Amino acid sequence: MTPLERAAIQLARDALDVEPAQREDWLRQQCGDDAALAARVHALLRQIELDGDAATRAPDDADPLLGTHLGPFRVLQRIGRGGMGVVYRGERVGEDFRQQVALKLIRRGFDFDDIRARFLRERRILARLDHPNLARFIDGGVGGGGRPWFALEYVQGTPITRWCDEHRLGLRARVRLLLQVCAAVQYAHAQLVVHRDLKPGNILVDAAGHVHLLDFGIARLLGDDDAGDAATTLAQRSVLTPGYAAPEQFSGATAGVATDVYALGVVAYELVAGALPHVVAADDLAAAARVLREQPPASLTQALTRDGQALAQQRLQARDTSLAAFRRSVRGDLARILDTALAAEPARRYASVQALADDLKRWLAGEPVQVSGTAMGYRLRKFVARNRVAMALGVVALVALVGGLGATLWQMREARIQRNDALAAARRADAVRDYLMLLLGDASAQKDASRVDVREVFHRGAQRLRDEFRDQPEAGQTAALMLSDLFLQVADLDGASALLEQLLQWPGIEANPAVLAHARYNLAQIEMNRGHAQRTGELLRQAQAWWHGQPGAAAVLLNESRSTQARLERAQGHP
Repeated sequence: MTPLERAAIQLARDALDVEPAQREDWLRQQCGDDAALAARVHALLRQIELDGDAATRAPDDADPLLGTHLGPFRVLQRIGRGGMGVVYRGERVGEDFRQQVALKLIRRGFDFDDIRARFLRERRILARLDHPNLARFIDGGVGGGGRPWFALEYVQGTPITRWCDEHRLGLRARVRLLLQVCAAVQYAHAQLVVHRDLKPGNILVDAAGHVHLLDFGIARLLGDDDAGDAATTLAQRSVLTPGYAAPEQFSGATAGVATDVYALGVVAYELVAGALPHVVAADDLAAAARVLREQPPASLTQALTRDGQALAQQRLQARDTSLAAFRRSVRGDLARILDTALAAEPARRYASVQALADDLKRWLAGEPVQVSGTAMGYRLRKFVARNRVAMALGVVALVALVGGLGATLWQMREARIQRNDALAAARRADAVRDYLMLLLGDASAQKDASRVDVREVFHRGAQRLRDEFRDQPEAGQTAALMLSDLFLQVADLDGASALLEQLLQWPGIEANPAVLAHARYNLAQIEMNRGHAQRTGELLRQAQAWWHGQPGAAAVLLNESRSTQARLERAQGHP
């Protein structure tokens, strides 16, 4: 087969997936000035339409396969098409049973050597797989005209994203359902099979809530050297689904386990947020590849709300949640899990689907996850690079706080607590850091970053603190303290003072004495700046009363407070 013929076949196949009204414009863009390629593609499309069995608008009674047999199966109804194949519902009738199957075969007009080889490879792969979440291989053979076929378990199901929305599944139930997909993909990997085309349309859920993974049409066996196979590379690039394909697939690089990890990350992200992590143009693969390589995924909350309030509300209703509850659920570990699965570089993703599944299980159980969180640092670096001038002051302050996360404060706590308490403290630290990162995301979402007012961003964050940390009061109190430091960094004394006064009245603040003492000290400095000597002295004495009994890092703050107290006394005329 010539390179021209191979390219024409791939373009003709892809053209069938483009809306008829847009098909000519799409073909002109793909073929460019290559008149010979365009002519061959149009000839193939006309052949498909005349054959009738591949044109979706052809009535069933015009399909010559209907009513015939493929092996023991009678062909009943065309139910789908994709790539070079067409799928029918079939039935085998025995003396005391009826068996419904899905029959797949190559489209008429596409029985070329390389297409046939790919179809036979899919059949061999399916025949070696046996898992409850994979459509079961039943039989195979060669039909009239020499076209190969195979029969699979007939699955009556709905794409996983739509099924979850229709049943109004919450986030935890969606993750549990995704674990069935992970189990199927991990099993395939153990059999040395990489799927390479994971997306909701290939993941069906039946009425009983059971997941079925379909379509291994572009799967490959690990260890197969197809990198030098031009036909396979071309097929891989043209068959990929831009919204779900990993960055390496756009360059035709050999797909491996990490490719499926990425696609599972996209599916998980869509299940959670109702939108994709990146907005890419399906008709411009080069631009899509650049977006995936250069831009980190949008935050889950940004993706949920990016298409307007009405659609965001629909997505929240489909998840049986509110925006505030959604934000609390996706902050922290779940965001880090998805960021890791969606890393642009394969080496930065989870090493296996099992590792991804294990972290999702830990998230469900409320246990610490294994992911390191490096993706969050990547997101922060990208943000600073995009907003270097406008956000300079606020970002410098925030980077210092996020990076250190109040090291003095946490050292004081961790020096005196046991292992389980330390894990809880670490989770609170993660929650605080992620909330501060959410403030960065709010600023990043502005259309004109040069006009972002960091004070406004911090005030918005302060207004929703209580609601965001309703279920994590200690973390919320720590976040309030850190945010007050941000206000001080940008010389917004009123913002810092208002937040600190609220913090002193936060229910249960007495159970968080380290934060309470630090908050009193910060407020004392503001009150001294305002000339309120009596209030300043009271706050300093209250802070020092707790620091006196604390070792280590508390000594630094105690000495600072004593220096402040000395300045106060000198200002009052005391020697």
